[in-house]
Amino acid sequence: MNFCKLLYYIFMPIFFIDKDVEDREITIEKGDLFHHFNNVLRVHKGEEIRLFSKKFVYKVFVKEKLPDKILLQVMENFAPDFPLPEIFLVQSIIERNSLEEVLRLNIPIFVRNFILFGAKRSNFIITEKNLSRFQKIALSVAEQSEVCFFPEIKVSKNLEEALNVSEENFVIALHPQGKENFKDLIPKFKEFKNTSIVIGPEGGFTEGELQTLERIGIPIASIKTGIFRSDLAGFVASLLVRQLI
Repeated sequence: MNFCKLLYYIFMPIFFIDKDVEDREITIEKGDLFHHFNNVLRVHKGEEIRLFSKKFVYKVFVKEKLPDKILLQVMENFAPDFPLPEIFLVQSIIERNSLEEVLRLNIPIFVRNFILFGAKRSNFIITEKNLSRFQKIALSVAEQSEVCFFPEIKVSKNLEEALNVSEENFVIALHPQGKENFKDLIPKFKEFKNTSIVIGPEGGFTEGELQTLERIGIPIASIKTGIFRSDLAGFVASLLVRQLI
């Protein structure tokens, strides 16, 4: 099933379900999803809805609406295809509100993986409570933007740990004084299934971090414009990848 099929159902609402469905009927009871269907959307019998899990998209209709549960009948399900390359945004830890903005900007352009790392100039420590909030925001954005995936968010202690990515990834770092032109590296993106874009904090990478990137052999590139804030830089780079590949 290709990406175009996702657009076919664009006028139906879509929601995340935290399990893969093994039969043709889904029961929604208790919890946030039941509350949303029952009290916010006020779904009615026969109404069509979309659901997505970590693997599949489901087209369903309301078979029965009862006071304590809603029964959904699966009409169709498929595993969606997503645009390539798959983007891993390796984002330095910045202020909480700015990190939330990173999620809101990048998920609608199919950035599915976020690795948040502690840079030398990071001035915020991510707690379990923060991470839980980020995941909740990410899932909400995924539903609202109808991208049909469950965003993955991981936290790394430092730059080197964050760069421990698959050999299938083409890794590039963004820096205002980068020697490479980001646009000139676009053909390189096409050679890999996945790409990782590394973004520094406000104030940029330290000299030591730049040396780490160079030692590992990661190209340091710039976009020939003004300097972007950290929360915008990854979005601009990811959008260029999406538009030019």
